[in-house]
Amino acid sequence: MKKVKVVSTIAVVAVLCATVAQANMGGGGGKPPAPEFGKMAKDLGLSEDQVKSCFPKPAAQGSGPPERPDMSKVSSCLKKGNAKLTDGQIEKVLKKYEPKGPSRG
Repeated sequence: MKKVKVVSTIAVVAVLCATVAQANMGGGGGKPPAPEFGKMAKDLGLSEDQVKSCFPKPAAQGSGPPERPDMSKVSSCLKKGNAKLTDGQIEKVLKKYEPKGPSRG
């Protein structure tokens, strides 16, 4: 069960990082919404800067897809700011603010 949580959390974090990268690169057709770091921070009991600093920086424009984040490092970083956080709480907040991409069809 724990392995499934880690994998799903990694997927959520990957989407967040990809969105940050696209937003910083100008995105294409429509600019995707930037991750809501401020709202995530409030729910996690951290500052917006603390949350932002725990995610990989976006790749430079034209250098390929963003780096896939290591969830254990992101989680560990967030817990440094608030030792009371659990993996479950972190996953819940990341899913809550997961960017919604344009519908495909």
